[in-house]
Amino acid sequence: MKTRFGFVSNSSSQSFCIYGAIFDRDDVLAMAKKLDIEVPEDEDEVEENFDELREKVADKTKLEFHTPGDYDSGSTYVGRSWSSIQDDETGQQFKTRIETQLKVLLGKDVKCGTEEEAWRDG
Repeated sequence: MKTRFGFVSNSSSQSFCIYGAIFDRDDVLAMAKKLDIEVPEDEDEVEENFDELREKVADKTKLEFHTPGDYDSGSTYVGRSWSSIQDDETGQQFKTRIETQLKVLLGKDVKCGTEEEAWRDG
């Protein structure tokens, strides 16, 4: 019998646990505009380049973006993994840091919480 210790390379499951919130497509586009990331005028171009826009926002903010398995929902989870908490930071300071960052990006208060999901395609 063979025991496998690595990851299965053809697996289509995903899971995460972050402190943040669920945002719709328009919120992600607003974040991109706030960060001076060029957002195409044409709606078809936005759809075609949405993943790239989301990645650019993630790179600039160091936030994590997770799209559910049912991508058609238009929802995106945005936040930071609990494992990214600083050594000298309390849980409350971590939460405040994320909430403040999201408020600055969107120009409004954001109700955050621990968001966790797991799904399998197939």
